Amino acid sequence: MSTIIVDKLIKAYIACRDALNTHRHESKKVEDKYKGDMEIFANRLKELADEMGVESFKTEHGSAFKKVTDWISVDDWDLFNDFVIKNDLVQMFKKDANKAAIKEYMAENNNQLPPGIGYGQKVEIQVRRS
Repeated sequence: MSTIIVDKLIKAYIACRDALNTHRHESKKVEDKYKGDMEIFANRLKELADEMGVESFKTEHGSAFKKVTDWISVDDWDLFNDFVIKNDLVQMFKKDANKAAIKEYMAENNNQLPPGIGYGQKVEIQVRRS
């Protein structure tokens, strides 16, 4: 009896997951289409703003304005790391712990954690198609 219930639950779980994935795929296609259209409109508005020498537009339907955003990437980690250490600029690093390195440390040190680190586990049920 219980194996029948388990089988039905697994079947229902897989059906829900499949339906969700189909919905996500369809939603992603619609989202990508709208985002593509919006990018075309935004690019044309930027071109017009540049041509007209203005920073913003305001119409009865809304407004548009230029906004500068910036980003940072590390192109040469070793060079950057050496620079930070030599110049004592550790504030340029992000605060984060490497989970794989922490687990390796624990494996080598009788499951002891490095100071200041918390660790936990959660057991979940995963379902796969046969």
